[in-house]
Amino acid sequence: MRLRALEAQVRRTLRRFAMVAEGDHVVAGVSGGADSMAMLHCLVCLAPALRLTLTVAHLNHGIRGAEAGRDQEFVRRAGAGLGLPFVTETVRLKTEGEPGNMEELARRARYDFLRRTAAQVRAHKIAVGHTLNDQAETVLLRVFRGSGPDGLAAIHPVVDNLVIRPLLECTRNQVVRYLDESGIDFLTDSTNRLLAYRRNRVRHELVPYLEANFNPRVVESLARTAALSREAAEFLDQESRREYDGMKQSSPGSISLPIERILRLHPAVGKLVVRQAFRESRGRLAGLAGRHVEEILLLCRGERSGRRILLPGAFMARRQFDNLILQRMPGNVAGFCRRLPVPGICAVPEAGTTVVARVLESAGPADPGGIGKQAILDRDRLPDVLMVRSRLPGDRYGGPGSRKVKKMLIDARIPVPDRETLPMIAAGDRSIAWIPGFKPANSFAVHPNSSRFILLEIADGADP
Repeated sequence: MRLRALEAQVRRTLRRFAMVAEGDHVVAGVSGGADSMAMLHCLVCLAPALRLTLTVAHLNHGIRGAEAGRDQEFVRRAGAGLGLPFVTETVRLKTEGEPGNMEELARRARYDFLRRTAAQVRAHKIAVGHTLNDQAETVLLRVFRGSGPDGLAAIHPVVDNLVIRPLLECTRNQVVRYLDESGIDFLTDSTNRLLAYRRNRVRHELVPYLEANFNPRVVESLARTAALSREAAEFLDQESRREYDGMKQSSPGSISLPIERILRLHPAVGKLVVRQAFRESRGRLAGLAGRHVEEILLLCRGERSGRRILLPGAFMARRQFDNLILQRMPGNVAGFCRRLPVPGICAVPEAGTTVVARVLESAGPADPGGIGKQAILDRDRLPDVLMVRSRLPGDRYGGPGSRKVKKMLIDARIPVPDRETLPMIAAGDRSIAWIPGFKPANSFAVHPNSSRFILLEIADGADP
């Protein structure tokens, strides 16, 4: 059978990008518009030779009332006329907000429906009807946004080895000519003419202007830009993944990267490493703009440990000495303050620890089991009441005139978030007698004339 020009081009595209294999089951996402109807008929024509099984799927967004119902029925009849199974679903999207937001909401709902349908019918691929014109329009929209190579790659021919775009090398004029020559009916979505949508303004105003005044083949030129950008983006992605996998340190809820290694990378690779760390720590990239990545790299070039910047999705990047940490913003840790009976036990759930105080007849070596978990203090130098509390501004290690606790923690390279939950043994207002991990403050430490002693011990867990 002789193929029409569009059918032959679709076959070349399927082969070039290895979109399907013999025997694949393909779900065709069909809206009823020109592009999706042309794609459906091309696939039907090519299905016998490729041994493809086809299912038609249509989502009614419920946005355009009776017109949306008309589209749903039209696609059902089209599928039945081709002898294909039909899957449909009706959803109700909220219509408040800017048109662009509505467009994105509808897109997400459509792909969610198509993926669920593919899983339901056990399909191998999902075909959608994006054309060369869609590619060109997307490149322009990404240029306005200031995208890099990954953004300018725009619409990919294959995504996740699941979503395929058989018409991506076909122009809209070729599609319309094919429909006219084949006598195939299609619908026109009334919203495609609404200039409130940015893409429609690009389609109906900007692209015709560029064709008339700059380049009559601007669509093909922009599509070439996308293809070249995709090649560059794939190379940079491979390089950045290799670097990222070799330097990342993962812990629950955070990713740590050595700053020295980030700064040694080419800026293009370094930016992608930062983006990958954000994606892995958060689960997705949405909202992370170029300016956020630049701010993170500026954080790396600085010298102050403890600085941080806020990122989308309640995440943050902070410098912890020689490391860059990306993590979710911690919830505000409420300050804690509890009385420590002597002898006695004080549970500190905010710090996940328990402080135990014992009275000793004589002083032996403290901390036999682990450095910094025990301390022996002079009972006579301590007030009658001890408190276990979180750090306060102005705290000094040993009382007035002694070293500032804040400076001690910085010099000891204690991360900023950890400082908020570090239990302090306070002996009066702003006077700290001991911090786990440090020696006792001199003002309260044992001396040769000491006769009464207190052993303080930190136990793991907040349950005594």
